[in-house]
Amino acid sequence: MCSSIAEGGKRCAVHMCGSRAAVKEAEIYTKEDSGVLSRMFTKLRREGKNLPAPEPEEVHAYADGQRVRARFDSSLSKRDSNTLIRNWTKARDEEPDGGTFHAWKNLRSSAAAQKLRRGVAALSIGTAVVVTGACGAQPKQEEAPTPTTTPTAEQTTEAPAPTPDGFTYELPSGFTTGQPAQSVHGEYLPLSLEENSPLLNYSDSVATPEVVSNFDPEDVQEAQQIASTFVVEQGVDSVLVYDYSEENAEAWWNENKDVFHPDYQNDFHSLVTDGSKRNPLVDNNGGDALGPNGERLEGGHWSRGNPVYETGTVRTGNVSIELVEISSDSNGSYLVFEYDASVRRIIEDPSDLSKGPMVETTDSDFSISMLPHNGSWRIAGTYNNFSTQVQ
Repeated sequence: MCSSIAEGGKRCAVHMCGSRAAVKEAEIYTKEDSGVLSRMFTKLRREGKNLPAPEPEEVHAYADGQRVRARFDSSLSKRDSNTLIRNWTKARDEEPDGGTFHAWKNLRSSAAAQKLRRGVAALSIGTAVVVTGACGAQPKQEEAPTPTTTPTAEQTTEAPAPTPDGFTYELPSGFTTGQPAQSVHGEYLPLSLEENSPLLNYSDSVATPEVVSNFDPEDVQEAQQIASTFVVEQGVDSVLVYDYSEENAEAWWNENKDVFHPDYQNDFHSLVTDGSKRNPLVDNNGGDALGPNGERLEGGHWSRGNPVYETGTVRTGNVSIELVEISSDSNGSYLVFEYDASVRRIIEDPSDLSKGPMVETTDSDFSISMLPHNGSWRIAGTYNNFSTQVQ
């Protein structure tokens, strides 16, 4: 469990930057899905639980080595390289126990060996969905995916106990829950941000030179607070995630339309009310079903399944949302906030309850463009990727 800032702000093993880097690194190089890697990480921690904690010098040396590898590996994309460099840099000052450090060092090789033994495993529902979308001040909208059928549920099934290995509802520092939200699957507590959350407080460490030279920190922070709140409360954990319908989308729009710049509201409205695609504004049910090797399944549409949680509690676990860059143009005309996000939820397949509970992992790259309007800021564009896998 992560401690509060008042208690020193120490991250738990799961949310340490080194742990996140190790999982991300293994995912990039082995192409294994993050759910499998999270469970494997937990097993490696248990395997090494009796090992002594590493000395600070050992942590520094290992993190530095991984950081150098990420910096000079030409096979990595710029985003992946930056993500690994950033997390390994922060990991230098962390204090993992023996089991966690053992997992850092062995996750990638263990994942590669396991995958070699068993090949790529087929996933239970829809395998994987990767969809992009864009609107407003960002690049042209990608072609919409094939329409999907949204599953319905009469009532919510109580969350299983114990939860799967590697799954946790513990929220990292800076996160909390908001007012109860109503869904066809039952009332739940959505994600929200505490006032002291790093996502709400501007740091020039993630800002490009154009931002630093053209904007006052107070202005950037105001725009950042609007963007971060939207990403966490709506982009990641909106009621539309499992409860999309035209009626619900209209209700969502009426509650949230004022956050969008008036010049682009018609475009955004059209996007959020179009259930035929994975929405670039909020995570919803759209998408096509892909096979275990990434092939499109003929006639197969991705069935999201139904969330499994105890009514009136959180439904979202393993929360990781980070602001990775703030950018602008040379004239300081707009601001763009880029986020890496990952969450997990327990679901069931309504067409075959005998499968039992499964874990859905959604990784997201959010890009939110902001324009000034009447002395404040409004969302003027989005360009986002969602990747969901179910096991």
